[in-house]
Amino acid sequence: MIGINDYRTSIIQRLLGRNNDKDTSRCPMLCKALVVRSDSKNLIIARDFSGQLAHDCGFTADAVFEIKLAVSEALSNAILHGSPRGCKSIVRLAFLCDNYRLSITITDEGAFGHLPRNMSSSSEGGRGLKLIARYMDTFSIKPTALGTRVTLVKIKDNDNEACA
Repeated sequence: MIGINDYRTSIIQRLLGRNNDKDTSRCPMLCKALVVRSDSKNLIIARDFSGQLAHDCGFTADAVFEIKLAVSEALSNAILHGSPRGCKSIVRLAFLCDNYRLSITITDEGAFGHLPRNMSSSSEGGRGLKLIARYMDTFSIKPTALGTRVTLVKIKDNDNEACA
């Protein structure tokens, strides 16, 4: 019987386009996409997917954790605020990794309202945005014709292995 972690790992490996015969994990340019329904049950899939991809792109374990946290927070916001059709809404994640950075774009179907005015640690909203800002090198939130687009960028440290 296959365990849930093995099953999840198997799904992530298939989503990343891996086959067991050839390791293509290190490459000059890696571009992947993940499309999920707007359901909090999909947070773990997106977290695992982004973590494995960040690892494959040569990020350190600490940077992988930071990327997974930021993706989880941004996707949580998309599910909570950017899903006008509830769990029928779709959230799109696009990942682009090169020798220097990992760029992640998360697009939901919601109309962008405004950023919380008071983003203190005791405020009801905005804490996730503070975490994203702390752990990613840059991030932006932009309204589009199709919804709201959040872009997260993590730059590789000089000590990290570059894709070869």
